[in-house]
Formats: sequence, structure tokens, C-alpha cells
Amino acid sequence: MKFSKSQSNLKVRPGVFGREYAKLIVAGARTKLLPGIMARRAEVFTKKPELRSLIAGRLGWVDIASSMAMRIGEIESFGASVLADGLTQIVVIGMGGSSLSPEVFKFMFGKRVGVKSIDILDSTDPAAVMSVAKKLTCKVHCSSWPRNPVERLKPDRMKRFSPRN
Repeated sequence: MKFSKSQSNLKVRPGVFGREYAKLIVAGARTKLLPGIMARRAEVFTKKPELRSLIAGRLGWVDIASSMAMRIGEIESFGASVLADGLTQIVVIGMGGSSLSPEVFKFMFGKRVGVKSIDILDSTDPAAVMSVAKKLTCKVHCSSWPRNPVERLKPDRMKRFSPRN
């Protein structure tokens, strides 16, 4: 198996699962699992045809790094514009991989100068939502927002203040 230079430093220590891990690596190499995933072939995940289309529609992550590379300037421009507009608080809402990646980036890169907080909300628990919502301040349209932070998160309010509307 060939690794790119950036992948060559990856070390896996499977411990007590060493034998099982080694068997899985050999089986994956034999069946060309990684090339199949990278080619977005859903059949590497299941033999059931009815599930393949569902899986195929969820493989956008496979080449996201290379496909987003051409949009780096656009992303940086957006970031600069919201910071210039006075953004000081960031809340990422998601679960699983949708919140894990931003959590890792927050840990790795820290906060940017001028950003007061970066919160990752990966729960629907009302206490968790309230905890994050209580931290938020709003300098635009605040007069029409309710005092109770949870009321701010209701879908009709979010739609009303969405930048897309």
C-alpha cells in the first residue's frame, strides 16, 4: 500500500486487537477496499442493491479536501468578511463527524484574534442548548429577539434572521 508523505507518519497501535487489526488490513488490501471507497463504489459497503444508492449519496466526504481546495479563496474571503462585520462568537451545530472535525480544528488551531468564543453544540439536550445559547450576544436585530435564549433558537426565528432570507 502506498502512502503519501503526509500519511507516512501515521502510527496505529492496536494493542490487544493487533491480530484482528492485521487481518482486517490484509483483507482490506486484498479486496481493494480503500480504492473502492475513494472511487465512491457503494458496493464495498453492502451487497444489497437497495442500500447502495443510499450509501452512494453519502460519500461526498471521500474527496472533500481536494474538491474544496479550489474554493479556499472563497472560504477565506467569507471568513474575513464576517470578522470585518464584527462576528465574535461562533457556534457549530452538528453531530458525529459534523461536530468532531470542528472540535479537532478548535483544539489544533485555537481561536483567531478577535473571536470571543467557539462553541460546538452536538446535543439536542435542552440543558446543553441552553448552556450555549446563554453565552450568545447579538448586536444586530437584538431588540426584536426574546430575552430567553432558547426562544432565539426556534426555527421561525432562525429563518427570520438567516442571511439567506
